[in-house]
Amino acid sequence: MWTDAEICHIDKTELLEFHIRKRISKNLATIKSRALGAGIPYSIGVAYFEPYPLFCPVLGIEIDWLADAKSNKGGPSDFSPSIDRLIPELGYTPGNVHLISMRANRLKSDGNLEDIRKVAVWLEECMRNKKDAPQSVHKNSVQRELNLTSSIYNPRLAYN
Repeated sequence: MWTDAEICHIDKTELLEFHIRKRISKNLATIKSRALGAGIPYSIGVAYFEPYPLFCPVLGIEIDWLADAKSNKGGPSDFSPSIDRLIPELGYTPGNVHLISMRANRLKSDGNLEDIRKVAVWLEECMRNKKDAPQSVHKNSVQRELNLTSSIYNPRLAYN
């Protein structure tokens, strides 16, 4: 599209920050409209999320701020940013809203805290019981038991 010489004067950090601010602003406009229509409290702005995270605070995976633009599926990927309410009833208010990865938000929203704890305890127990087996056996047997893909062990593996 452009040569390096044509764009060498553009600061990549500033460009990324501009893109992130624009993306969050667009997402917040949609959220605000939906929240106000449903009577859900809303009192945050783009500045609330500064400094913008590059990694998911929940899973530690890189947040891909360009994921939706690069996807030909048209929807968010596991690495897309997601604005999450810790306690949904409290709405989009300071202290209740976090920027996390879509994967973390999906994992969180598919069960309550007790369900998530039970899954974690069960996985830890499965791994402890199989500690003498080679790592590949751990991975394959737990996958069969859970009927999951390898993305639970390496979230990027399924997307590279």
